[in-house]
Amino acid sequence: GWGVKGAAAATLLGNAVSTIYYVIYIRKKGQILSLKPSYAIRKPKSLLHIIAVGMPNGISSILSGFAATFSNNLLVLYGTNAVAAMAAAGKATMIISMIQMGICMGVQPMLAYNYGARNVSRLKEILKALSLLTVVIGLAAAAGCIFARDTLIGMFLKDAAAAQMGKQLVAYLVLASPIIGFYYLGTNFLQAAGNAVTATIVSLLRQGVLLIPFLFLMNHLMGFLGIALAHTLADGIATIVAVLAMYIQYKILKINRSERQENHYEKNPDTEKVRMVR
Repeated sequence: GWGVKGAAAATLLGNAVSTIYYVIYIRKKGQILSLKPSYAIRKPKSLLHIIAVGMPNGISSILSGFAATFSNNLLVLYGTNAVAAMAAAGKATMIISMIQMGICMGVQPMLAYNYGARNVSRLKEILKALSLLTVVIGLAAAAGCIFARDTLIGMFLKDAAAAQMGKQLVAYLVLASPIIGFYYLGTNFLQAAGNAVTATIVSLLRQGVLLIPFLFLMNHLMGFLGIALAHTLADGIATIVAVLAMYIQYKILKINRSERQENHYEKNPDTEKVRMVR
């Protein structure tokens, strides 16, 4: 019965409980992980590098808040139903990106390990499998959201007019679902490679540099539905950039690996003879 205050309190309590759980788990069962600050400040350069690699996720979260503010300011022009409709449609389709982001973040240690080991063949195998997985999940989830949008929107909105607007928005918001997995794969690959600068730039594109101008542009061109399409356009272009950056980083790894092998064979000519015999 607290209304908006209750939602805020629930969010705060949820975060607090989960944080306490993680702290207890690490203290009791963490054989390697530790919460002692002395370990963190022992090597400041290493700490800064870790923070830099994780920076894209933080920046993305901050920018999404700014983008939501700009989006709501534009939606208010079409009435409170439009704001409610976008919130409901966004929540209904958010599950798609959350699943894909979870998959790509979950395999980041595997990407980092194989990148560091310069195991190109294994890395290629992982990227192919992840690409297929994210596309299939994106297509299936997008189709599910479209066919079940009446039920999904009905979970959030009871007003008929607002619900109808929400159903329209869902169709636009899921357009990039089949390819958005490549965006998360690209950013996580760049982070796994230790390329914090490029990963941060890619994160800035999707939620800030591209999305915010697109919100105003598409609102001007298409009105209410253009605001939803702005998200799809930003996702699509950011995904293309992320894939290109990932490809360049992958090629750099292959070149460095080849150069290391050539240098090794030059220093150890007998190794090449053995390899040829095998």
